[in-house]
Amino acid sequence: MDNFPAIYRINTATKKLGVSRATIYRLVKTGNLTLVKISDRASGITEESLNRYIANIKPHHNAPKKLGSQVGS
Repeated sequence: MDNFPAIYRINTATKKLGVSRATIYRLVKTGNLTLVKISDRASGITEESLNRYIANIKPHHNAPKKLGSQVGS
């Protein structure tokens, strides 16, 4: 049996990234995620491309600080 890559359905990928379906397809279009056809009516995102994208996400400079990281708390 061949080793097939793990594939996340689009809805699962949206939940993992916390983004919309439109954003998933935009990330595919820009080459940040890899889309594969599962059947005539179903597509998925490879686990490898999803993990690579997550690993390359840069934190926002305006992101709130974690609790307990403030001086004098």
